Amino acid sequence: MLLLQLESGRGERLLNLLERDARNAPAARALARQFDGLVAGAHPVKLAKVEFRAEPADGRLFVVGHVRLHTGDASAAKPLALRIEFMSREGTVVMTGLSALAEN
Repeated sequence: MLLLQLESGRGERLLNLLERDARNAPAARALARQFDGLVAGAHPVKLAKVEFRAEPADGRLFVVGHVRLHTGDASAAKPLALRIEFMSREGTVVMTGLSALAEN
C-alpha cells in the first residue's frame, strides 16, 4: 500500500496510511512536505530501487526504507529514505509512525 501511495505523488496520501492519532505528528508531516517537494506535483511517480529492512523492537516493528523516485521527465532518480513504525492493536497491524531519514 505504501508503494502505491508513493506512486500517487501526493504526500497527504502517505499520511492517510497512518492511524488517525499519528497523522498530525510533526515527523510525519515533515516527511509529507519533503515528499511533495521531491516530486513537485509530478504524476505518476515511478519507483526504482526499492529496499526495505525490518527491525523488531519492544513489541513494535520498525521498517527502514530507501526508495529512488523518478518524476515526470526527470532522468535522475531522487532518493527518499524513510522509517515506518508498526504495532499490533486488537489483532490488527497498524502504521503508528512515519518519518524521514537522512540519506547516506
